Amino acid sequence: MPDKPFDWWPLFKQVATYGWVMGLSMLGGAVSHLQRINALRLRFRWLAFAAELLTSGFVGLLTYWLCQAAAMSAPMTAVMVGIAGHMGTRSLFRLEKLYGRLFGENP
Repeated sequence: MPDKPFDWWPLFKQVATYGWVMGLSMLGGAVSHLQRINALRLRFRWLAFAAELLTSGFVGLLTYWLCQAAAMSAPMTAVMVGIAGHMGTRSLFRLEKLYGRLFGENP
């Protein structure tokens, strides 16, 4: 008897979800970086831009998981992911403080 064919739909949905999370948070990071460059009249550097995108993507993913754990709605999750991506490393510091408060540790 042949095995049941693999159902690709759940995998596709999961990849699409992580795609919009990373894309939205990285877009927030790109906007933040470009605003900072314009406000401070800095020179554009690809390495700094890539680092900002990477950081924003990481923070957006962490924020997405926190929103899922808190059972937030999809629109609210999208807002939180976009804002966290825009905040970049500032989001990491705030998440670090939250971790300290939740688990009684002082980082």
